[in-house]
Amino acid sequence: MAGDFNATISSLEWVSRAADAREQYRQFLQVVDGHDLWLDIDDRSRARDWTCRGHGGHVEGNIIDRIGDRRTIVSQVVGFGFDIELRLVPVQSTIKDKYQTFQDLVDARIKAECISERLVLDDDSFIRRYKELGSIIKRVSEDVFGRKFPFVKQRNIITNTQIKDIVKGIHDIGSVICFEKSGHTAHISLKAVHAHRCAVADFNHDGGPDETLLQFLLSDKNQILAALKGGSTKKLVQSYPFLPLPHVVNDLDSPEKLICDPEGVKTTTREYFTRLYDHSRVPELPKPWLTTPSVISVRERVKSDPFVWPKRATLADFRALLKRGNSRPSPGLDGWEKWIIKSLSDIALTLVLDLHNYQVMNSCFPGDVKDMWLTMFHKRGVRMNLSNWRGLLLSNVLANSPMAWLNCCLIQYSSEKGILPDMQVAAQLGFQTRDLMSFLAGIKCWANRHKKPVYALKHDQMKGFDYLAPDGFHDTARSYGLPQSVIDIDKAAHKETKCFIRTAYGITVPIVVSDVNKQGGPLSPLKSTFTQGVPKI
Repeated sequence: MAGDFNATISSLEWVSRAADAREQYRQFLQVVDGHDLWLDIDDRSRARDWTCRGHGGHVEGNIIDRIGDRRTIVSQVVGFGFDIELRLVPVQSTIKDKYQTFQDLVDARIKAECISERLVLDDDSFIRRYKELGSIIKRVSEDVFGRKFPFVKQRNIITNTQIKDIVKGIHDIGSVICFEKSGHTAHISLKAVHAHRCAVADFNHDGGPDETLLQFLLSDKNQILAALKGGSTKKLVQSYPFLPLPHVVNDLDSPEKLICDPEGVKTTTREYFTRLYDHSRVPELPKPWLTTPSVISVRERVKSDPFVWPKRATLADFRALLKRGNSRPSPGLDGWEKWIIKSLSDIALTLVLDLHNYQVMNSCFPGDVKDMWLTMFHKRGVRMNLSNWRGLLLSNVLANSPMAWLNCCLIQYSSEKGILPDMQVAAQLGFQTRDLMSFLAGIKCWANRHKKPVYALKHDQMKGFDYLAPDGFHDTARSYGLPQSVIDIDKAAHKETKCFIRTAYGITVPIVVSDVNKQGGPLSPLKSTFTQGVPKI
């Protein structure tokens, strides 16, 4: 907590006899475990640094503005943190020795524990191998690659005497400006009078004849004035390496009420995402577009050459799958890094492939494979309002791989059978967005040259994939004649998923989410194009 509390704490700061207020302020600091920033100023004095003085022209005053209006105190407020496992340090692929050492150690431990001799036949054997492999990969990767160090903001300490004097003069500039604006009639501290005299001397030495003292002192405020007139404010914004999670949030039902206590913030954040991801009140509506002639034509093409699913992946297929997309995404709850799995030898990766194929062939995700982190990043507006934050779900590698494999196979099949419209370039093989933009630019140029109006229709997609109901993809898959196993594995991926929410005060009790499409999921773009690209004629 930081602010002006209009209270004193020491006899060096007060001249009035407000003993009750001072005692209450001390008790307040003890209860909240607070720290008064003025206590860090050893040479503070009510005769020189006062910020308020009673009527009557006393020589001394009180220092009651705890973050002073006349004297700047710089501080850094650090919020409550929580322990979380840091990520592994990635190593360049050109350094072959570390990767080879990692592979050898993993293979040796797998052989010592005889993991390959125990086959994956049911959920229990799946969970056992999943835990055994996770333990080996975690220990070896930490020993070989190590983990990153926590971020520590470096504080630049000024040691040069001349620079210290310059910074001190900048801090006193506010008092000088206040004195100049006052017309030399206000009662101010002796320190401000000295700063004013120094500034006048500098002005008389350097200032031009047509320049007033006030303009000379306010010359560095031009950027602020330009911003107030509608100019750019980029230079006025202090850049941060990251934006921390909110320590104070608005109440969901009474936005004017602020939630400040740690448990209240965690409870409010959990309730917000519970409401946001609740899709249980979706109304049943007729869907006449699922029986149009175009959809029936697609169904006939699919019937003549059915889509084969489930389909086992070979070791080469799985390695190619791991090379797709982001090579170093944020890991899920199990801590498996994608680049670490990709670095495994064929012996170790075959054991991971067995887990992947078991999920694909049985349309299931045993144990806690589906558990996810739910973190947030700020979009816009007031940071205390949770609606201005966007939720980001981080899932495990084995929770993503079956859906990525389905996406790879289904895109290839839909391209061959012409299931998706030709203009739907988001999920078409060999197409780029620039191809469509170039085509539209050509149409616009033709329309301008021949003076012919051209009209285009565009889908109005105001929300993200988390508002796209999975039933839309399921209905489309049924109408096209795709296998029921495609729908089964998609339902299994979204059913009763535990989400552990990260807040500024730690991890909340998990919420259970169902029927929510993940933003950034491997199958989400294809599901969106299948749902919105259904021919309406």
